[in-house]
Amino acid sequence: MTTHCEGYESEPLFDAQPNEAVTPRGFTVQGNRPVDDASERTVTVGEVLTIDLSALDVSPQADDIHVQWENGHVGPTYRVQPEDIGTTLRAVAVFASPHVEPLRVEVERAAVVPAPAPSIDRSLVSVASMDDSVAEVDEEPTQTLKDALLAAAAAGTPPTDASAFFAQTFPGTRPSVDDATEEEVRGPAVRELVPVNVAVDAQAFSTPVDHVDVALVVNGIVMQRQENIARVRLDDIGGQVSLLAEDGSEVDMFHTTLTPPAGTSGSVAAVEISAGVRGGELGSTRVTVGVIRAGRTLALESERGVQFVEPRVGEKSRVKIRPEDFSPAADELSWQWLVDSRPVRGATKKTYRVRAKDRGKVLSAAVLARKEGHLQTLVEVNLGVVLPADAQEYYGPDLTIEGTPSIGHVLALTGFDAALFDKTPRSIDIQWLRDDRIIRGAHEWTYTITSADYGHDIWARVIAKRPGYRATILSAQTVYVS
Repeated sequence: MTTHCEGYESEPLFDAQPNEAVTPRGFTVQGNRPVDDASERTVTVGEVLTIDLSALDVSPQADDIHVQWENGHVGPTYRVQPEDIGTTLRAVAVFASPHVEPLRVEVERAAVVPAPAPSIDRSLVSVASMDDSVAEVDEEPTQTLKDALLAAAAAGTPPTDASAFFAQTFPGTRPSVDDATEEEVRGPAVRELVPVNVAVDAQAFSTPVDHVDVALVVNGIVMQRQENIARVRLDDIGGQVSLLAEDGSEVDMFHTTLTPPAGTSGSVAAVEISAGVRGGELGSTRVTVGVIRAGRTLALESERGVQFVEPRVGEKSRVKIRPEDFSPAADELSWQWLVDSRPVRGATKKTYRVRAKDRGKVLSAAVLARKEGHLQTLVEVNLGVVLPADAQEYYGPDLTIEGTPSIGHVLALTGFDAALFDKTPRSIDIQWLRDDRIIRGAHEWTYTITSADYGHDIWARVIAKRPGYRATILSAQTVYVS
């Protein structure tokens, strides 16, 4: 007889000699052991099939027993695998001894079906919001769970049940929507962006499971799913979940957190739990949690107010807002500058240098305040219309007009040097004037006096321009035409 180990072929305890005579006799089955009549049975994934045979089951006593499975496995034990679903497992035992004809007997015939779905005891499920204000109960709630459930039913999408659920464990008996009182269906204060702890006692499943998935369902739509949740001890959770055992000791559970997203305020939240074994059917249950409350917001409550200066081309604009100006204080602030309500690409710092092309347009800053567990708060500050920068400074000599101020003579404007501005102008315009009126078409550095100029003052000015800046105007002294 050999020792049989799963996955290994048995090794015979004897060596047949080629020239040794073999007595033509065989084995006979002893007693009433039905080794030769394996009736078919049903097994599921994960079950361990054990072939329990003895050398004394046949006569004469066998020196070796060899078990061969039809799928190629060798050995007296076999764990049913997911790939076996839909097949029939067969095993044949071979009894052998020297000088005896081997006996082959079918000893196992099992049809493999998926493991049945486990049932889930909802009284061993705990859900608790991490909102530190869950204990606050509105004196006059504007919307209860019952209202939301009835509204959902009217819309043709009623939830599976109305749960009398608070931040402890679920009760074993659950009221219906029609019979539930307002207090029974109000539920815990789940809130937008505030995580909710979900803990499922490992004993909640009717059969052992190897994977558990938990999903947050909002108005019938799965908004968030956590798959293959690890099994942990209660102590590993850090006291975030209500105890599910009376003594609170060594409770194995599946724990995760789910967070209602922004924009779900007023919707009905539910937790869906599904579990099973690999290759088996999934068991699931859905428990209505409650109406999602509006997320907490950040309020701008700065005593000094929002400070800024009028925007001007070429200068840096700044809006003075700090995280501590919000209540509660924000974790972080982000910025986006806008011109005429359109975001400026890349302008996401606290300061913004006003561009020349922004002149005459409205500059504003959008400040987004964030804090974990709170809705984002957007503050938009309008700084006003962008003003032009001050005119360029000219450090050159005064302009002069040279020439004889008589009809037919040429006057020349001199003394100008464009390099003597503090900022180089983009364009230079010249305009000659007669008294206080411009002379049409007179835009050159020289001007020929005509009869229309007789008895009038003639002078000229230079206009230096730069985008976003006020124009710099330089004027020359007048000459009288006689």
